[in-house]
Amino acid sequence: MPAFDLERSCVVVRIVYDGPAFAGKTTNLKRLCDLFPVERRSELYTPGALKGRTMFFDWLEIDGGRKGKHAYRFQLLTVPGQAARSYRRRPLLRLADAVVFVCDCSPEQIAETRKSFSQLKARLRERSPERIPLVVQLNKQDAPGALAPEEMTRLLKLDASIPVVPASAVSGKGVRETIVAVVREAGKKVTKQLAEHDVESFGDTPGSADDLFMQMLELEDTAEEEDADSAAKEDEEDE
Repeated sequence: MPAFDLERSCVVVRIVYDGPAFAGKTTNLKRLCDLFPVERRSELYTPGALKGRTMFFDWLEIDGGRKGKHAYRFQLLTVPGQAARSYRRRPLLRLADAVVFVCDCSPEQIAETRKSFSQLKARLRERSPERIPLVVQLNKQDAPGALAPEEMTRLLKLDASIPVVPASAVSGKGVRETIVAVVREAGKKVTKQLAEHDVESFGDTPGSADDLFMQMLELEDTAEEEDADSAAKEDEEDE
C-alpha cells in the first residue's frame, strides 16, 4: 500500500524493477538519473554492491510533482537478479505498489527470463486479492537475434491489459516510456484508494534507503529459509 510521508507531506509510491540477472534493471535507473535533473531526484544508491553487482537493491527517488491535493514521490527499487540472491526478491516485492518486469530478449536468455517471470507471478499471487500494477519492459531489443515484441508477448503469455514497452535501456530507448507507463498504472491505483479512503489510511511513513538496508539484513536468515521452502513447494506443484 502507498505510504503518506508526514515529514515531506507527500504520497510515496514504491515501484520495484524485477527481472533476471543482467536484464537491465540497474541500467534503467542509471538512465533515469540522466533523464531527471538533480533537483527532482535523489542519488542512485546501491548498498552492499559487490564488483558492480546489485547484492540487495538499487534505490532511486523521483519527485512526481502534484496531482490534485497531494504531492507524489516515487521510490524506485531493483531486485538482485542472481539466482543465489533470489530469496531477497520476496521482501522487496512485498513492498511494491507497482512492478516493472525487465526482460532480456536475447535468444540465449529466454529460458531464464521465462523462469524469472513465472517466479514473479507466483510472488504477486501471494498479494491476492490486492492487484499490483505490472508493466513489462522488453529490453535488449538491440541484441543480435533479439525476439520481437510479438514473440515475447506470446512466450510470456501476457494478458492484453499489461502494458508492454520495447526497449534498449543501455541507449536509453524505452526507459522514459517504461517509467511513464508504470507511474500511470500506479497512479490509477492510488487515485482509486484515495477515492475510497482518506490519505491517513495509507501505510506508515516510509523509511530511508539505509532503513531498508538494515531491514533486509535483519531478515536475511529467515528470508533465505522461507524462500527455500517456497521453492520446494513450487517444485512439488510442477511435478
